[in-house]
Amino acid sequence: MTDMQKTAGKDTEEFVLWCILRAQREGYLKGNPAVRLIEKAGFEIVESATPRQTGDFIEGERVRVYASKNSNPENIEECEEYNDQIGMIKEVLKANSNYPKGAVRVNFGRDQVLFHGTISGSSTGLYREKSASPKRKSPVELVYIKDPLIYQKDVAREEAVQRYMEKRTISEQRSSMYYTGTPGLATENKAGQLYFRLSNTAQRGARPTTFNLEKGRLLYIGNLGKRPGGWKRELDQLLAARKVEG
Repeated sequence: MTDMQKTAGKDTEEFVLWCILRAQREGYLKGNPAVRLIEKAGFEIVESATPRQTGDFIEGERVRVYASKNSNPENIEECEEYNDQIGMIKEVLKANSNYPKGAVRVNFGRDQVLFHGTISGSSTGLYREKSASPKRKSPVELVYIKDPLIYQKDVAREEAVQRYMEKRTISEQRSSMYYTGTPGLATENKAGQLYFRLSNTAQRGARPTTFNLEKGRLLYIGNLGKRPGGWKRELDQLLAARKVEG
């Protein structure tokens, strides 16, 4: 079962098709306009995902978890479960027989998690967080094509639209373009490409999904439940125009 089939029904299938047809007419979201929409949707744009200070953690510091940067085998499970989440250092434990390099207890809401190590960086998977205190973020939805080469073929694109017009349903391949979740970080990789992370709100501990504007195609991004007014009417007009052209 696809993400879309799990989280959305007929109305969202039609919305995805509207995004596809609009992108064919107006182009994909890219460049500064796309960045502004990503930021408006609640994604936190940062310059880099690297530690900003050195030295041991102290109680009260805010840290963010980066599972992809963690090199400590003792912290793999914790980093994967709390990846991209911000916590607060509750306690710093000195090195002892149980924790040769020390450890820290980190609060994530009501959860308190122990991480081996006391230094910001890959040795713990924890990085000092300097941004403003986190605000409650609203869920977002987006339509994103992971493999644009598939959809650049006119034949495949036309077949999908025709199938919808005949059966009023989109293919499973297209339904996989729809995502919902909580916005996370947006930053540049080493190649200078902007990518952003979406955490799955339906499954606690699920690893965030990463999107890259250069590798994929962003068709739509916005807050869940706040779709553009008139999109259904425009979809009917676009489909009607295709019937006339056909």
